Amino acid sequence: MSRHSTDLLIIRHGETDWNALQRLQGWSDISLNEIGTNQAVHLSNYLQEQYLEKIYSERGLKPTRIYASDLQRAIQTATPLANKLSIEINIEPNLRERNYGKLEGKNWREALGHQDKQQQVTPKDFASDLEVENLDIFSKRIQLGLNGIVERYPGELVVIISHGGTLDMMWRYFRGLSLDAQREVLQRNTTINHVCFNDGLWQLLDWGHKAHLEIEA
Repeated sequence: MSRHSTDLLIIRHGETDWNALQRLQGWSDISLNEIGTNQAVHLSNYLQEQYLEKIYSERGLKPTRIYASDLQRAIQTATPLANKLSIEINIEPNLRERNYGKLEGKNWREALGHQDKQQQVTPKDFASDLEVENLDIFSKRIQLGLNGIVERYPGELVVIISHGGTLDMMWRYFRGLSLDAQREVLQRNTTINHVCFNDGLWQLLDWGHKAHLEIEA
């Protein structure tokens, strides 16, 4: 393992009531519901008992940092793992969800005019008066947050708790795709993703890991 590389474990937050109701959350600071709180605990147990052990055996790395966006659903998801590993949660506002402006709180299918859950948001979907964050600005702030983390912690494994839309944009960035490229993997709540940054290149080691969701109690 190169001491100049950085591994990131990037995970979507647990369920909120707005997730269950299929409402656009964006920057609205919605807390986890009971299911989401249980998911956060289950995620923490699964990571410590299985997934992190596998990473250590294969790559010789253990988590040294935990980051979350500044929205409480991300922080609440990170908390059980942070407590279990005795690691402080660092806040990175650049990794928060896209700002959906006046569309926040609305059913996403109605707001976006999409009937297919795999269909993605593109810049042309929104009129300027809706005050939705520009997709290019959204992507660049995510890159700023990610690049800052990998530059600060070479040779380390960093856990990041973020958001579904943010993860979709990360995936496009890692693969060098257009901002409106069709996504290939649905990021369910607490889905796990493992990437490595080495010598200026991103490598996807495990994307869309959901084994723990299949055995969730």
